[in-house]
Amino acid sequence: MTSKPRLLLCMVLTLSLALLPLPAAAADEPTPEGKVAATGEPVPSAEAGGRDAVHVSDQQGSEIVVEDFVLSNANSDGLAPKSPKDYEVVSLDGGHYILKLKSDYPFAIGMANGVSSTATGSIVIADGGPSKVVFDNVRIQLNDNADQAPQRSALAYEATSSGAVAVLEFNGTCEMKGSGSSAGIQKSFKESRLSLEGGAGSALVATGGIGGGAGIGGAAGSNGSDITIKNFTSVTAQGAAGAAGIGGGARGGRPQNNNL
Repeated sequence: MTSKPRLLLCMVLTLSLALLPLPAAAADEPTPEGKVAATGEPVPSAEAGGRDAVHVSDQQGSEIVVEDFVLSNANSDGLAPKSPKDYEVVSLDGGHYILKLKSDYPFAIGMANGVSSTATGSIVIADGGPSKVVFDNVRIQLNDNADQAPQRSALAYEATSSGAVAVLEFNGTCEMKGSGSSAGIQKSFKESRLSLEGGAGSALVATGGIGGGAGIGGAAGSNGSDITIKNFTSVTAQGAAGAAGIGGGARGGRPQNNNL
């Protein structure tokens, strides 16, 4: 007689356990924007408008691939630069972007493997950014059709501090073609000074945008002063109509303190 209640109790307990919900499977931890997921694939950044803001070849090594460019340490004695501390990618319309250099990290910049030139990427040295940047065979050829591309310089130095100086070293053959009213290589503010220096056998080609940009110097309406150019094997600088090859943009006035 006593065995039947025990059997009933066991059946009730078994049924109760079967009805308990199973624990939910642990969800994968989200990967912060700008980081690299465990798969090695880049995570699109909201700030970059959904673009893969960072294409990483070696996050912890000596170089890092960012869009069409490869960034490394010019002193060959340190890790690759980090985003967003040292640089950031600013997304523009139509797949165009700006690589903005933000800290005084010793940048060396080349083209990524398999990329000979870019028509979508440009480089800006921000105020407070590096005092020296080395360019190795960098070719930026921006589309100069205002209906298809943002108007900007291929390479712009935007320091606003009085007395700020940047040295840009060019190795191999470097080409910088701006668009719109911007210069090919542009010094955006009169307070700063800019020195372009060539390595052995270096050739530099700089072309201003068709809207009035100088080849090297000022955008339309700017005089492009305080620029030094030295040690190149050859420099070819062509401005738009009314703009200097080296100096002021169209309607920019006469430049001062340029040393060529």
